[in-house]
Amino acid sequence: MKLQTTDQYSIRLELQEKAGVGKILGYLRTVLCCEFSIQPCRSGTDKSKSTIVVDLTFYQDRFYVKAAEGFQSVGIQDVAYFYRQGRCVYLICKKGMIYQLNLSLDQIAKRVSPTHFFQVNRTMIISYDCLYCLELFRGKYQLELKPRFFSKVTVSRERATRFKCWLRS
Repeated sequence: MKLQTTDQYSIRLELQEKAGVGKILGYLRTVLCCEFSIQPCRSGTDKSKSTIVVDLTFYQDRFYVKAAEGFQSVGIQDVAYFYRQGRCVYLICKKGMIYQLNLSLDQIAKRVSPTHFFQVNRTMIISYDCLYCLELFRGKYQLELKPRFFSKVTVSRERATRFKCWLRS
């Protein structure tokens, strides 16, 4: 087994197939306390001697935000959505609390699980749990979120197909 760290949130494992890959991945799922995705890919031409390369991507389970009393921890399960207004990015909790983050929307998109969050347009990433109402208007999806957002939230046409797949999964 060969282990390589690719960045802060990714690990690459190269496993010999005879090493019991299923058992190793099952063990990783039980030992690690955070959500991750697995992308296996085979290398080598001889199937009996092939190596399986597994990319594990870890997702952030909390954000530390500046509050009145210093810093506060906000669990990812409490996040309704992230939005960008001008150069500032905000985290909105399900209870309606608003916090400013020192991260870009692209950085956040890489750190949150694509199973639970989706970037609907250039300015917003939403949680599956905050989606309250959905309607189709002129070929675009318009969303109503909970807690309410101060303007209409529209899924861009480029992301509409992926959005439908995300809703089904």
